[in-house]
Amino acid sequence: MGSEQLKLLLTGDKFQIYGLVINGTCEAENFLYELSDKEKAKITPLLHYTVNNGLLRNEQKFKHIGDDLFEFKGFQSRILCFFDKGKLVILSHGCIKKRDKLDPSEIKKARKRKEDYFRKGIKK
Repeated sequence: MGSEQLKLLLTGDKFQIYGLVINGTCEAENFLYELSDKEKAKITPLLHYTVNNGLLRNEQKFKHIGDDLFEFKGFQSRILCFFDKGKLVILSHGCIKKRDKLDPSEIKKARKRKEDYFRKGIKK
């Protein structure tokens, strides 16, 4: 990965949500922006709930997918994330799920970004 940093996307009483910015692009933010209104209406409230109330306890909306990675779930849209100490949720990227299971390449991409984030000590 090239030049990485964080972009604050949402803040609330419980958490702050940041998007990873890689080579000047925040894929998670761009993904949200490009979603259909129907998909935005499903996933955006999940992010707002999290920053204001804490983690969702419904696996149909927020799920652990392994390796300390999680996904916010719309109908077909997914936003992969991980946590940093304190109250930081770091969004890796988003994708559209095309099969019953999330594409393993998307999990691999998020895992690599998480590893790079902690190895390089990316800061806000």
